[in-house]
Amino acid sequence: MPEKTQYVLSLNDSDTVTNKIEKMYAHKNNIKHIAFSVFIYNDNHEMLIQKRAQDKYHSGGLWSNTCCGHPISDDVQYEARERLKYEMGIDVDINKLFSFSYCTAFSHGLYENELDYVYVGKFNGNPIANPLEVENCKWVDYDDLLRKIVLNNSDYTYWFNLSVSRVIEHLKGR
Repeated sequence: MPEKTQYVLSLNDSDTVTNKIEKMYAHKNNIKHIAFSVFIYNDNHEMLIQKRAQDKYHSGGLWSNTCCGHPISDDVQYEARERLKYEMGIDVDINKLFSFSYCTAFSHGLYENELDYVYVGKFNGNPIANPLEVENCKWVDYDDLLRKIVLNNSDYTYWFNLSVSRVIEHLKGR
């Protein structure tokens, strides 16, 4: 699975795929590309979050959504589900909730410039986190999570901070 994350699908100003390019080239040169974020919830109104492995190329050691990555085919949902299995050992149906674009610079010369497709799925078991990707994971009550983010948003990834409230709003409406 890791070999699939070495490339990304770059986008033009109209968010149309233009090319498959090397992932680090895109992140070093601020090139917009496609990403996905998966949020897993359970029957107890909890979200499964992960603490990214310390040695990730950016945002290592920060808490984030259940898994994320970059597709290299047109089937973003399939690749997101495969990544969920790889990172967390979870195989469930996921559904697209929304997408959003964002761009940010990191202090070490990398950029995130992404059109992020957000998926949700339901799981009521114990994940089997891949230690190459995940330092820790835990189930957190929706409201507790939102309170913790307000108090310490720097403990969480940039894209997670941008999207988690909207995901929880949707989940609470179920």
